Amino acid sequence: MNFVSLHFIAFTLVTVLAYQATRSVTARQWVLLIASAYFISTYMLDIKSALPLVAFLGLGYVLIVGMSATPSRVYVAAAVCLMIGSFLYLKQFFFLTAVGLPFIYATVGLSYVLFRIISLIVDLSNQDIDGKPSPAAYLAYTCGFTTFLSGPVQTWTSFKSEYEKPPAPITEGEVLRALSRIATGYFKLAIVAAAFDYLFQNFSVQFGGSAHGLPWFKTVSLYTVSAAAYTGYLYYNFSGYMDIVIGIGGLLQFKLPENFNRPFSAKSFLEFWQRWHMTMSQWFKTYLFTPIMLTTMQRLPDPKHSAAIGLFAFFITFLVMGIWHGSTAVFVVYGVLMAFGACANKLWQIAMPRALGKPGYKSLQKRPVYIQLCKGLTFAFFTLALTCLWTPEIGQLFGLAGRLGLSGLLVSLGALTLCFAAVDTVLAPVAAMEFNALSGLETRYRDAWTVSRCAGVILAVVFVSAILNKAPEFVYKAF
Repeated sequence: MNFVSLHFIAFTLVTVLAYQATRSVTARQWVLLIASAYFISTYMLDIKSALPLVAFLGLGYVLIVGMSATPSRVYVAAAVCLMIGSFLYLKQFFFLTAVGLPFIYATVGLSYVLFRIISLIVDLSNQDIDGKPSPAAYLAYTCGFTTFLSGPVQTWTSFKSEYEKPPAPITEGEVLRALSRIATGYFKLAIVAAAFDYLFQNFSVQFGGSAHGLPWFKTVSLYTVSAAAYTGYLYYNFSGYMDIVIGIGGLLQFKLPENFNRPFSAKSFLEFWQRWHMTMSQWFKTYLFTPIMLTTMQRLPDPKHSAAIGLFAFFITFLVMGIWHGSTAVFVVYGVLMAFGACANKLWQIAMPRALGKPGYKSLQKRPVYIQLCKGLTFAFFTLALTCLWTPEIGQLFGLAGRLGLSGLLVSLGALTLCFAAVDTVLAPVAAMEFNALSGLETRYRDAWTVSRCAGVILAVVFVSAILNKAPEFVYKAF
C-alpha cells in the first residue's frame, strides 16, 4: 500500500473514523488489530506468502510464554539466538541463499518485529515489565500498522500505556496538530524527496553502468553530487514517512516516539546517531551496546581498559547496526564503515583533551568554523557510507571505489564537507528565524496557518505526483 495513494488515504480515514466512533477500549483495540491485519495483507502476494511471518510471530510468542516457566539466562540467550537465526534465514542473508524456502514470501516489517520480540524477551527476563502480553496485545505491539514497516521502535511499556488508556474525545487542537504533521510528511515524501530522487537518478546514471570511460574529475564530480542527492532523498523520504505515521497516531490519540531530531545539525558522528532513527539507535544501545560494555567490564575491571572496552562496544554495535540494514555482502562493508566512523569519533574525543587540555578542547568546540566543519564532515562521511545502500552488488561497489580511487574519495569527502558547512552557515539562521516567527503568533493565527498549509500541501502533492506520473515509494521498507 503506497502512502501517497487514494487507497492509503481511504484506509486511514476509515480506520480513524472507526476508532473515534467508539469509547470502548476493547473496541478500539480490535479496530487497530483489524486495520493492521489489512494493512499487512496488502504487502502479501497470497496466503502462502504470509506464512513465514505468521510462523515468526508464533515462534516469538511461544518463546515469550516460555519465559514465565524458564526465566534463566541460558533460556534468554537461546531464545534470542533462535529468533535471530530465524530472522537471518527468512531474510536470506548472503551466506544462507542456498537453503531458502521453496516459494516466494514477504519479509517486509520482519526487522522491526524482531526488535520488539527481543525487547519483550529481555525485558521479561530482567523483570522490567510485569507479565507477558496477551496474544491480541502482542500482535498489536509487533504488527501495528503505524510502526510495522520501519518503526518508530516503541518500548512495550510505552505502547501498553497508550494501548490501554481510557478513551477521551479528540480535541480540535489535536486534530490540527496531527493534520499539520501529516501534511509536513507528505510535503517531504512526495515533493522534496522526489526532487532529490530525480537529481540522484539523473546524475548517477551518467557515471554508472557502462560509463567507464569518463574523465576522472567528471566521475568524481558526478559521484559527489549523486551521493549528496541520495542522502537528501533518503532523509526526506524516511522522515516524511515518520511524520505521516506519527500524525496518524495523533488522530488515533496514540503517542508515537520521535525518530528524527535535526540529524544534520549534529557536530559529530556519534551525536548524529542520537538524532537519526533515534528509536533504532536507542534499541541497539539498550540491547547490544550496554550489555557488551557491562559484560566486558566485569571481565576486565581495571580502569585502564575502559577506553578500549568502549571502542570495542562501539565497533560491534555499529557493525551489527550496519549489517542489519540488508542481506547482501555490501552491508558488511556498510557496517564496517559505520563502526569505523564511531570509533574514529570516539578516539578523537579521547585524544583532543589530552593534546589541548580540557579547557583548550572546550574552547575549540565553541568556535563557529570548527562547529561548521564538524557538521560538514559528519554529513560527508555519512553520505559516502550510504553509497552501500544504492550499489547493491559488492562487485559494483568495489568497481566504483576503484574508479574513484583514494584520491577521488578524499576529494569527494572534502567537497561535501565544505559545501555542507557553507550551506548550513547560511540556512541555519534562516530556519531559526522562521521557527521563532511562527512561535510568536497567536494561537488563532497559527491554526489558520496550519489549515492553509495543509491545503497547500495537498494541492502541491497532487500536482507533483501528476507531473512525475508515479507515487513515491517508501525507501526504508527495503532495509
